[in-house]
Amino acid sequence: MMKTIKRDYVSDDEFYQSEAWVEIRRDILERDSYSCRTCGTMEELSVHHIVPRKYKYIVDFDIDDERNLMTLCWRCHGMADRKVDIFGREIE
Repeated sequence: MMKTIKRDYVSDDEFYQSEAWVEIRRDILERDSYSCRTCGTMEELSVHHIVPRKYKYIVDFDIDDERNLMTLCWRCHGMADRKVDIFGREIE
């Protein structure tokens, strides 16, 4: 089972530079076979928060839990950031 990040970071910059994020990012990439879950490419990968971190104080779950993370390429990640509301529902 993958770990969730328990510590409350001062800023997103601090969070994304933490050892905990490096570890969970690696776990998510491995879980998703190092490929974008949308288009399947294995290039320019990132780990995406389905429900964005900016909502971490208003949701009733751990925003950094593995179930809220997925591997996307930079192109799909950019599209995803513009198409999801605070509840993780696709915006049309």
